[in-house]
Amino acid sequence: MFSKKKRAQLTLFIVLALVIVAAVILTFFIIKTIQLRIGEPIDPNVYMHQCVAESLQRNEEFLISENLYSNKTFNSIVYRGEIVPYLCSVSQYYSPCVNQQPMLLAYVERSLGDLVKPDAEKCLSSLFKMLKKRGYNINEIEGMNISISIKKGRVDAEIKKKFTASTENEAKTYENFASGIASPLYNLIDTTRSIINYESETCEFNYLAWMFYYRDVSISKFVASDGSKVYTLVDKTTGKSIKFAVKTCLFPAGI
Repeated sequence: MFSKKKRAQLTLFIVLALVIVAAVILTFFIIKTIQLRIGEPIDPNVYMHQCVAESLQRNEEFLISENLYSNKTFNSIVYRGEIVPYLCSVSQYYSPCVNQQPMLLAYVERSLGDLVKPDAEKCLSSLFKMLKKRGYNINEIEGMNISISIKKGRVDAEIKKKFTASTENEAKTYENFASGIASPLYNLIDTTRSIINYESETCEFNYLAWMFYYRDVSISKFVASDGSKVYTLVDKTTGKSIKFAVKTCLFPAGI
């Protein structure tokens, strides 16, 4: 009887010892993993690319939802409860409209840059904090500038910010950072410019014929009671859309 009890106690001690050893080993690996994550190196180029890309995506979608105009002081028409900008309009009868935004692509690039810049500055601030936690000294040499380039199928951002990150053993200088996202903005803007060019020259645009040759953007047109035309453009790949209005070659009431 005594022998069985002793063996049971011994077994219990062995099990407890194994549990303690397993717990110690698990704790060691958890601590080691945390240390590796905290101390793992940061690539400023990769970090800025990912951080700014999130802002690009969010603000690109915002501008598209606002029909490319976040500033509501422009001449506009309300269509189905939505504010739609006049991109080509005229105040005289019988006359073709005048392009209200001849540099539309550059305008949207500036607008997007103005929206993304504060986020890019926050990205840099966050990057500096993480580098400092890892023992780096940061020396900012120049202020930050950002430029946006809208290209076919994508939007790119170039961030210029010169600084050095240094420790006792090394010093690195950074100056240019790049980021970008896939985007239908160029196609939507380019199609808009084509429509406005036709409307300002011939007072008409054959959108059905256009879609026969260019099938990446769907176009529809609504004519209001005052003769204003509201165009809706939809990128067929992403489903993203914009609207704009045209008032051209108007006739007096009753004619």
